[in-house]
Amino acid sequence: MMKFSDHKYCLLVLLWACSQAIYAQEKPKILKALNEKPQLIGGLSGKYSLVKGKPNKITGLYLGGEFDKRAKAWAGIYWMRDPIEDWIRDERFLAANTPVYKYKTEGRMTYLSVGLETRILHGEKWKVSVPVQVGIGRVKEKWYYVPSGSLYKKEQIALLPIEAGVNAEYMIIEWLGLGAGLGTRLTIGKETIARYSGPYANLGIVVLLGVLYKKLPKEWQVIDL
Repeated sequence: MMKFSDHKYCLLVLLWACSQAIYAQEKPKILKALNEKPQLIGGLSGKYSLVKGKPNKITGLYLGGEFDKRAKAWAGIYWMRDPIEDWIRDERFLAANTPVYKYKTEGRMTYLSVGLETRILHGEKWKVSVPVQVGIGRVKEKWYYVPSGSLYKKEQIALLPIEAGVNAEYMIIEWLGLGAGLGTRLTIGKETIARYSGPYANLGIVVLLGVLYKKLPKEWQVIDL
């Protein structure tokens, strides 16, 4: 029987294989686009994700460039809005019909991530693309005694998240649009793979900072983009 982590690995391998097939077809156009001057992009993103099997929101702030509307590259910082709570049973009462809990834990993850996104379909105002992100960060966990509520210990666990999925964007005006997508996150590490891996759905605002900057009066443009 497949374990939880096996399913995650299989999904990531499938997404990687699909992205490679797409990249093989689009490679000449993408490589040509990467030689073009990038358009500055940035914004705030929100990923609704399952963490420890419980719903949470992961907020991100990112900055990067878009190359000829065919590829994007960016770096960002992402953090959980709310800590995830878990309850640890007292081993002395494992056979009891009514669980007796000894600890309550609160975990929150924060990570830096870099990403690359390649377009697979597009229209005049919309496009569909495949993003892949790789990050590094940490999980902060606090353990509390249940009877007293006193702090028992603090832990920091290294976090190496890999994310892959499918995104769609619709530009409302030339420099402002909406983005949404589905994907999965796999956190590499024995202590984090089962607890902090999970599917996600994202929703955010797309801002083409370069286009917006060029809309400013000439006297306000202090650099040439």
